[in-house]
Amino acid sequence: MTLLKEWWMMNEKIINDEKINDILEKARTSPLSTIYRIFEKAKEKRGLNLEEVGILLNLADSEHIQELFNIAHQIKEQIYGERLVFFAPLYVSDFCVNDCEYCNFHVRNKELKRRKLSLEEIEESIPFLVDLPKQLPSDEISSCL
Repeated sequence: MTLLKEWWMMNEKIINDEKINDILEKARTSPLSTIYRIFEKAKEKRGLNLEEVGILLNLADSEHIQELFNIAHQIKEQIYGERLVFFAPLYVSDFCVNDCEYCNFHVRNKELKRRKLSLEEIEESIPFLVDLPKQLPSDEISSCL
């Protein structure tokens, strides 16, 4: 048995729908004090747990939703400022055990000829990613560095 197949059998269900639905259901009746506590925690960039995210996903009051967007904007400005950040992923493999509808690598895609990069191929890819900003127009380079 391949390592990938063995891992798949152990972790067949990546997303626990029951747990997510349970969290969202419990979050529907959160007191205002809890919502404000989560807002403060978010402002401090301390990370949120699943239950806290569930509460924010259930926000219905337009003022609370606007406050959430304001906090997200503040955090984005603190971390990235006015620059636009590009991420260049390096796909080491296109083997996947997930079944995401939006992704071509999903496990049901039997038409895809799967492959894994060798260490040599990975090493060859790094200079391209490092030089990527040099391929942009000169007035855009500073926003990427």
